[in-house]
Amino acid sequence: MKSLHSNLLILLVIASISLSFNNLRPVNDKQTILISEANPSVLDASRRSDDFSTASSNLRRKLPNFDDDSISSNISPEVLSSDLIYNKRRNTVPIVNEEYKVVFFQVAKVATTEFFHFFRRLANDDKWCSLIQTEVHKKDIPGLAYLSDYTPSEATNIMTSSEWKKIIFVRHPKQRLLSAFLDKAVQNSDNFAQKYCASYERLGGDYDQCVERHEHFDFFLHNITTTLKDNVHWRSIYSRIDEKWWPY
Repeated sequence: MKSLHSNLLILLVIASISLSFNNLRPVNDKQTILISEANPSVLDASRRSDDFSTASSNLRRKLPNFDDDSISSNISPEVLSSDLIYNKRRNTVPIVNEEYKVVFFQVAKVATTEFFHFFRRLANDDKWCSLIQTEVHKKDIPGLAYLSDYTPSEATNIMTSSEWKKIIFVRHPKQRLLSAFLDKAVQNSDNFAQKYCASYERLGGDYDQCVERHEHFDFFLHNITTTLKDNVHWRSIYSRIDEKWWPY
């Protein structure tokens, strides 16, 4: 029965989020007009296949060829405190729902906010709908359980057990990158200049150049994403999970 519930949960997640993905298109016609008028280089650069090819190669890694032997082996991996999926200081720790035995790996720019609301509602959190976007992601607000809330031994059992469903939603890297650019660099330009350009300078970049050109897609692609390569909004999806856990 629990297995049935878990499968139904997965279908419910897909159904409940499908409408949100309609809003995840990089740009609609109106946005295209506004953005191209405000900054023509955005639209021109975003259409260049060579730039997007660069984005794909920079922001993705080839997955190893996993086979059944890697899972059926008598030697199973163990959760360590330094693991991406367990380190409390990282934003790569998955959500855990014990009732449905689900481990959910959230990915920035893949309807993350909607998923947080969904799992809070699933956990009977009465604040699931009232939390604003900046609050719903915070781990220090009660309502959700994370893998790091368990002991390493318990977390290992969860990750290696076939009774637990591990779920991750992905998005085409080009669309995801463009979404990050439009959201962070264009629509929230002032915040980007204050927050991200400061980090860009600390890592050796030119602060004034960042402030001046961060709304240009070519600069964002070739300078920002390569310097701030670990930023959650455009780092590769593969790099969010330790390689040893992908077979599971």
